[in-house]
Amino acid sequence: TCFGNALTAAALSDGKIVYAPAGTYLLNATATIPGGVTVVGDGRNKTLFSGTVTSAPIFNVVQGSGSYVFQGPTLRDLRVVGNGGSGQIGINVDDATYVYGVEITNVDITGTGSHGLYIGNAFSSRFININSGSSTTGYPFYIYSANMPGNYFESLYAGNVNVTSPAGFRIRRGRVYCVSCNGINSSSSNSWWAIVGDKVGVDGSVAAQSAYFQCTNCNVESSRAGGIL
Repeated sequence: TCFGNALTAAALSDGKIVYAPAGTYLLNATATIPGGVTVVGDGRNKTLFSGTVTSAPIFNVVQGSGSYVFQGPTLRDLRVVGNGGSGQIGINVDDATYVYGVEITNVDITGTGSHGLYIGNAFSSRFININSGSSTTGYPFYIYSANMPGNYFESLYAGNVNVTSPAGFRIRRGRVYCVSCNGINSSSSNSWWAIVGDKVGVDGSVAAQSAYFQCTNCNVESSRAGGIL
């Protein structure tokens, strides 16, 4: 696709800005965004990326190469819209080794088949003003970041949650400090605002493992089973 070609050219140019003007962009394959590349739209109500992939992320955020080795990219001012495809993740921030310096700002994620935003092996990264929700089976925010320090979360909003993954924020591993985080909207009777830590039999966990979740000026509402589990 034209967008994929633009990402490739930006990566080969040792880091460039890929500007996506207002409009709807159809992604029928995963768009991999490497470190050193900045993707910027005209606003999350104007620049829409509509993904049709299944069992894969719509956007895959990974480390760069050369002078950007281990470093992540920047995404801002856009919306990612899924079609409910099985296993479909909106934005996947992960790397086989690790990635740092990722910045995702002013982004909406909606309608994915699985998780909205997944954060794995990423540290010293910033996630600000992100709305995520209305996944078919996944969580709006899913974090599995063991031994990945220094991430910053501010103004995350978890929208509608589903009965299969009944929480706005799922923090399995890692240390999460969230400022002014909010949600949830509509939910089922088994819903929690956040589920923290690995618990045997929950989300594929085979052993109990701890995680740390600290909220400052957060708004906990509309979860029907309880606040934080």
